[in-house]
Amino acid sequence: MKDLTRALDSSATSESGMETFFKRQLLRRLSGLPRGRLIIEDGGEQHVLGGVTDPKGLTAIVNIHSMAAYRDIAIGGSMGAADAFIEGKWSSPVLVDVIRLMSANIDFLNNIDDSRSFPLRWLEKGFHWLNRNTQVNSKKNIA
Repeated sequence: MKDLTRALDSSATSESGMETFFKRQLLRRLSGLPRGRLIIEDGGEQHVLGGVTDPKGLTAIVNIHSMAAYRDIAIGGSMGAADAFIEGKWSSPVLVDVIRLMSANIDFLNNIDDSRSFPLRWLEKGFHWLNRNTQVNSKKNIA
């Protein structure tokens, strides 16, 4: 996954276009959130996703600090979101609310993770194949 991210980072000329693409894709997919609301604050923009009335009133706020967060989440799904959080690309004033909201929508999110496009899945498989655990790659894979 990190190699795929590095490869996408290396094309500086198309980076903003690619990140905008990933942002649109992710927002489109998350707009169907069946329970609760997710508010994504990105610079001067605010995106309210879901919004279905929930008796528990689940609402979570995510602050995007880097456009690369959209790419990481769109490509890596739940694991990409975790990596992006650890790398400081996004945060939340109340992280527990984000976890509760995601837990309440786990089936929906699993379907999103499984519905990545065919070319993207093959691209990901190609990067995994290039980094397979051979004698030459083993030192690089461990580092």
